[in-house]
Amino acid sequence: MTTTLRCLRFGVATVALFVLAGFASVAAAAPAPKVDICHIPPGNPSNFHTITVSSNALPAHLAHGDLGGACNDVCATLCDDGNACTVDDTGDCQSAGCPGEPRAPTDCDDGNLCTTDSCDPATGCANDPVVCTAPDLCTVSMCAPDTGECVDSPVVCPDGSGCSLETGECVSGPDPECAGQTCSTFTVCNAGGSCGTSGVCVSLAGGGGLCLDGTTPCGSLTTCNEGVGNCNIGDVCAVNSCCVRPVCVPSTRFCSEPSDGFTSSEALESTVPSTEPTIAAP
Repeated sequence: MTTTLRCLRFGVATVALFVLAGFASVAAAAPAPKVDICHIPPGNPSNFHTITVSSNALPAHLAHGDLGGACNDVCATLCDDGNACTVDDTGDCQSAGCPGEPRAPTDCDDGNLCTTDSCDPATGCANDPVVCTAPDLCTVSMCAPDTGECVDSPVVCPDGSGCSLETGECVSGPDPECAGQTCSTFTVCNAGGSCGTSGVCVSLAGGGGLCLDGTTPCGSLTTCNEGVGNCNIGDVCAVNSCCVRPVCVPSTRFCSEPSDGFTSSEALESTVPSTEPTIAAP
């Protein structure tokens, strides 16, 4: 009985080994997966075409110049003319061939009117921001996204102050004592500053007041409509001065203490005919 059992066990083990060996043989015989490559015939590169090969053969094909993937997937490489500003890839180069000459230009338009679109044959598209240059420090110049044009806007200062052309900062006038001043009640201001003894308090249309050069001739000033009119960027609309009408006063006529950073006193000097009204004298 013992001998018989041993024989049976040996027979079962042997059969199991044969079965496992059979499975291993089948697995070893499974073919390698297939892959697409773009075959470029040596000596006739324009006759490229897609073929399917065993993945085992892929390294050899790549070594002699073929490309991985179907030809239509690598048109940009196959048809590259060395110019980044032309269209190389039309997506159907296997059937249609590479684009003819002259090739269509690369579309570099990014849809943003505030960029300058350009193309460099070596590097391709560039979309550089439009540079807006303000005429002075008291103006902010920005590109309008709906037009692509540069638009200038004045630096907005609180009531009773003005923008310094030298620093671009808002510098306060003698407010509130200058607010509400009229031609008959002018308060002299800025003694020893950029306007010397000619500085006078003037009320502003937007509220508050500012020390301005009283020798400024009225005839040279534009009429403003209580601050809503046509003053240039950086000007203030002075009201109740001796000019009778509201007038736009340029920043070069703003007075300041020497440390405030306004334009120099030389720029504020003027020769006014005795018969012409000024901000401080009718």
